Amino acid sequence: MAALIYRNLKLYFRNRMGAMMSLLGALIAFFIYIGFLKENLVQEWQRVANANQVLDAWMMGGILTIAGVTTAFGALGQLVSDREGNRYQDFQMTALKQWQLAISYFISAFLISLIMQLVSFVIMAVYFKVTDNLTINGKIVVNSC
Repeated sequence: MAALIYRNLKLYFRNRMGAMMSLLGALIAFFIYIGFLKENLVQEWQRVANANQVLDAWMMGGILTIAGVTTAFGALGQLVSDREGNRYQDFQMTALKQWQLAISYFISAFLISLIMQLVSFVIMAVYFKVTDNLTINGKIVVNSC
């Protein structure tokens, strides 16, 4: 099962253009927010203390959700590709059970999604730290789980 997870991760990240495009898909919303929406939203939220930081954190949450969903679906495209190419039937002939095959695809999709979310998070956190002095407190992240 670990070999199949490794295979799926390797196939996903070997296609560098596909991986960059899936990351770019999430970051497009970030660029739209910076370029067009932020100033309008800050003006509407003038009465809220620290409106910039509140809106930045709110936007990060939304964009990380987008990144997680889109990259997970993109990673599960490997399952579809394997079924189309009859490679899935080859995997069924191995010692792995049906549920282990399915779980391996979902674990690899989860790991890919997690990696891409972490990359998106770092990009946004650095940008917001530089521009709006937004700090992400680790206690808040841990306590919310």
